[in-house]
Amino acid sequence: MKGKRNQKIYFFASFMAIQLFFNLQVHAQNCFTKLFDASGVVIAQSQLDALQSASCEMIDSLPASFHDSLKVYDFGFYLHNETMVGGYPAIFQTAINDVKQQSKYYLIFGKQTDKNGIYTKFWVAMNLPTRAQFSCMTELQREVYAKRVLKKTEEKYTERNNLFMFYHEAEIAGIKELQKIIGEIKECCIVANRNGVAERSAGCDGCSDEIANSYFEMADFRTVELPVSVADFATISAPKIKDVSNCKFSKNGQLAYLGIHFSDFVADINDRISFNLIVTSNQSLCTNPVQGLEDFSRQQEFNCWIDFGTQNAGNASTYIKVVWNQDKAKCVKDPQLAQLVVRDLYCYLYSELALFNSECSVVIPPSPPPACSFDIPVTSASPNGGLTITQFIQLIRNEEAKYSQAEQEDTKTMITRFRKVFYGSPAWDNNLIKPAASISCIKPYVIKNSENSRKYIHSTPPFEMVDKGFFPVDPNTNQRPTINAVTNPGSNAPQTQEVRLEMGTHANFLIDIGHTLCGMDAFNNQHAFTYTIKDVPISSLSVDRNIDAVTWLGDLASAQAEIVVANINESAQYPNEQQALINHYASAPDMLGDIDGVVIGLVYPTSGIKKVSDILEHYYLGAGVSTYQEKRYSLFAQNIGLTWSISEQKFTNLEEKIKHFNDQTNDAAAYYVAGAALEAGLTSIPGGCFVASAISLNPQGKELLRCFFLKLEEKIKLEP
Repeated sequence: MKGKRNQKIYFFASFMAIQLFFNLQVHAQNCFTKLFDASGVVIAQSQLDALQSASCEMIDSLPASFHDSLKVYDFGFYLHNETMVGGYPAIFQTAINDVKQQSKYYLIFGKQTDKNGIYTKFWVAMNLPTRAQFSCMTELQREVYAKRVLKKTEEKYTERNNLFMFYHEAEIAGIKELQKIIGEIKECCIVANRNGVAERSAGCDGCSDEIANSYFEMADFRTVELPVSVADFATISAPKIKDVSNCKFSKNGQLAYLGIHFSDFVADINDRISFNLIVTSNQSLCTNPVQGLEDFSRQQEFNCWIDFGTQNAGNASTYIKVVWNQDKAKCVKDPQLAQLVVRDLYCYLYSELALFNSECSVVIPPSPPPACSFDIPVTSASPNGGLTITQFIQLIRNEEAKYSQAEQEDTKTMITRFRKVFYGSPAWDNNLIKPAASISCIKPYVIKNSENSRKYIHSTPPFEMVDKGFFPVDPNTNQRPTINAVTNPGSNAPQTQEVRLEMGTHANFLIDIGHTLCGMDAFNNQHAFTYTIKDVPISSLSVDRNIDAVTWLGDLASAQAEIVVANINESAQYPNEQQALINHYASAPDMLGDIDGVVIGLVYPTSGIKKVSDILEHYYLGAGVSTYQEKRYSLFAQNIGLTWSISEQKFTNLEEKIKHFNDQTNDAAAYYVAGAALEAGLTSIPGGCFVASAISLNPQGKELLRCFFLKLEEKIKLEP
């Protein structure tokens, strides 16, 4: 299915390319033009208006003679292969070539969609005027300006968790950066009266660190910085280092440059690992202005660069940097090896100066994290039976038919109505999704409840916990709706809300669609979750986002609470018993439903799809299978703040996020106990509150989080 879809896009793009820029569907105004977008994402008019406004403001900052000559363009393409033309993907270069025919000067954003997802990478091409004030800018500086625009675009996109629905904010950040650059050029370049050629003002001479460092990045140089330890660095007296800017030191009473002194050592390095090297104390290598830097790139044989920065005249440096170009055959291509080389050079420096510190000790790699104590299930095809997702969507359509077209397309309200079919207790209205409290369940049903179970907790003081079921019934017939009927009561068969998926890599797996609706509803009604018991605030019980509390974090918390309570009652004291509780209270259908609820809530508000049934059909049975569903774990991880490293194939901020969510998970578990005690008729704080407080300090939440996040890592590695 996915292969055929991509093949169609490829042939479509190839054919349209022949038609001078794809017979583009253009949304154009005076300053901004939206070209073709192969992703299929529906762009809101408000996003286009914001881009238009930012583009016009930037163009207005130009000298008046250029106002009609520069325009901003946006082009979305699907990358099938890595063929590059002029430093850009071939399909984007084709777009650039056509834009050149339309506008003398331009800024064009390329949004790359590929097998990894929608808008996974930005490209920027830019052509600024070359006369008047702009005539004093070198080609290198123009490259740097384009890089600055791209960098600001990428920074904003990263800030928005690389979510495609916020692409316009990233492009606006890039446009504003270009506006800033234009202001700098106008201040820096002075136009001569006679020939109109600009000259640099006095304050603009020289080579900036920004330009020099940007050059190295543009030339595909890589940088490794040696971590600075907490060790105290010895103070070097003034006679020993006379010129800190060039790293001179005293040798046998004579001043010497470190770069010259290390020549033998550099030769030794090259003998051992073919590592061509230049040593400098100038962080930006700006011995001459820009022209010198350009000469360096054309003439020198140096492939790699190591930099010794200095703090001040009285202290030894704590900063060493190595830069090397991966395209050069003689350079070190392994970052770990490069770090070892730098460490050797670093230690050599300190041994020559008779200084010692912990940086020069043997590097011991960190121990791998311990294996998880638990398995957090995410996918399961057991038990057999149950509705298919197609059948469930039809039940949704049957209920939607009771409403007018306008009501059916009131997406936010209808999601709440369907969520309350499965989760409509007062706790949801009072604490979990408060903005939706006034919205009723689907008509004509009302919410009733019954006690499912009651257990006595042997704490001091003791208390009871009650599990109540809340469900819709027809007030006239007292019958439950088909969409929430009890299926095979007492058996192991799935209930109605546990439906079986039919397409994609998760075909045949069960998902709790009720949990999915909870996530969708919370996404539309976001707020922090805090809990008050009997009008007495427990300030420590809080979760930053209710979207987490009602989905994955809430399920992990309920499993944690049940394990703690079972331990109090002297049961579930062994790992297999604790795992059984996890399998029940944070089951695979529950967790998969939680993940999908977050993803659907994330990607569909800007899709233009209105009806709940159409949203579910698109995601589970339509184009959303390959576009979103097959990337559900990556999208989910991004939303909760986990950062995935493609090269390392893991989350780079795992421990940080475990720490971030640990207290919140514990607090959600405490709320679970306090709420169940309240349902049992708790009228005072002791008992349930004491247990709740104990849970809020329990370390078990950290382990559950670790195991869940590592499970996400496993799943992301398997994504197509």
